[in-house]
Amino acid sequence: MTRGFTVALGLALIVVTVWWQLSENRAREEHAGRLAAELRLATARDSMRGRAPAPAPGTGPAEVLADLVHHPELIPYHGIAGGTMRFWPQESRVLPPHWVYAYFEDGHIAGHALLEFTRRPDGTIAWKRLAVEQDAE
Repeated sequence: MTRGFTVALGLALIVVTVWWQLSENRAREEHAGRLAAELRLATARDSMRGRAPAPAPGTGPAEVLADLVHHPELIPYHGIAGGTMRFWPQESRVLPPHWVYAYFEDGHIAGHALLEFTRRPDGTIAWKRLAVEQDAE
């Protein structure tokens, strides 16, 4: 009886873990989609008003995301349980002409940010946080 209970409990934990991971991924994708849709709408409005800025020359997506990793100060939340908040470039996206949807986490809690970037005359990238949201725990 004890062995059967242990196996059943283990299987239940595996099912819950897989379900939780799938739910988190789905929620992350839906949130990114909403941010991207809002950004497309804002860009279209600006374009109709003749205010759409041109992308900075020489600012490729990989270069932008690589630079973002060096700016954890843009994350207004502190890590928990010994974790350190950091951006994950493989989960982040450059949104033309000069925005970035950025995913961050510390291994325990996660969040999303909408950032604006500009190329400085010296070639470095300047960052501005436009919106940020921490996922519900």
